[in-house]
Amino acid sequence: MRFTTFAALAALLAPASALAQALTPEETAQIDTSVSRILADTGIPAAQVAVVRDGKIVLSRAWGKASASRGEATPQMRFQIASISKQFLAALMLMLENEGKLSLDDKVAKYLPEVTGADRITIRQLLSHTSGLQDYWPQDYAFTAMEQPTTPSGIVERWGRKPLDYQPGARWQYSNTGYVVAGMIAEKAGGEPLWNQFEKKLFKPIGIHPVPLDSTNGPGFPEGHHRFALGPVRTAKPPAPGWLWAAGELAMSAEELAKWDIARIERKLLPREDWEQQEQPVILSDGTTTNYGLGVFRTTSGGRTRIAHGGASVGFLSENQVWLDLAGSGRGSDQCRFRWG
Repeated sequence: MRFTTFAALAALLAPASALAQALTPEETAQIDTSVSRILADTGIPAAQVAVVRDGKIVLSRAWGKASASRGEATPQMRFQIASISKQFLAALMLMLENEGKLSLDDKVAKYLPEVTGADRITIRQLLSHTSGLQDYWPQDYAFTAMEQPTTPSGIVERWGRKPLDYQPGARWQYSNTGYVVAGMIAEKAGGEPLWNQFEKKLFKPIGIHPVPLDSTNGPGFPEGHHRFALGPVRTAKPPAPGWLWAAGELAMSAEELAKWDIARIERKLLPREDWEQQEQPVILSDGTTTNYGLGVFRTTSGGRTRIAHGGASVGFLSENQVWLDLAGSGRGSDQCRFRWG
């Protein structure tokens, strides 16, 4: 039977004339109605939403119950954001490059020669999903091996030494394996465990306190859920530790993720050129665009630039969207960000 993870879906459109203002009662009611209806229609137990306008958080709310036994969901609860985490690792790699500890154009062989194609794959290709490394988790649901703990080296041993799916730079193909390899390189180049570097360089400077995803499978945190085909919503058994390391290991509240988005909108924490480099789509060897930069998608809609990424772990889905001006100012004219579990 098919396993499907599920999420609440919502949308908020903030007109440009309202940028410096708080949400109107009508907009707040629209969000509440939309989220409440989706939870009721789908059986999703909980949702968390944050919205930013003109660099300020104007909404941070939670709906539903964290689980049948863990009480009501709150805006402060940390939900698993899974692959939204990838942009944090890419930002750290840009910082390490600024410090002269690596170059995004370094070959993987400089750090991990045992990886297939290491002498041809660059760090930039790992971060842009153009490395050719096979994805160890393309289906986003738990498979049998996930019942046992793993390590980054265990993932690389099993998937990072397989033949490449294509020549590096020739295609775009999502690869969690590539991000595990990138995380291992960040530890070697930075000289510290990945989490320590996240905390010192990214989290503390903007005042957020994420926790490792593997530590959230217990009291005090939301519980993941799923359904089989059209069956009832059920509690999802979390995978054993280690499976989302570097590829999606962060858990945080919607408000904390919104603070990260504000740093992006205002071009703080990283130099402006680093934010722009992260958001610039990588070009393939045939000259076509990937619409993907370093840990984020970049698309244009209605004359606006959208920087976005979703996340899926066992029992959780999330979505993060930042809308930027096309004029090149680097400031967001409005930002819509939705987070659900």
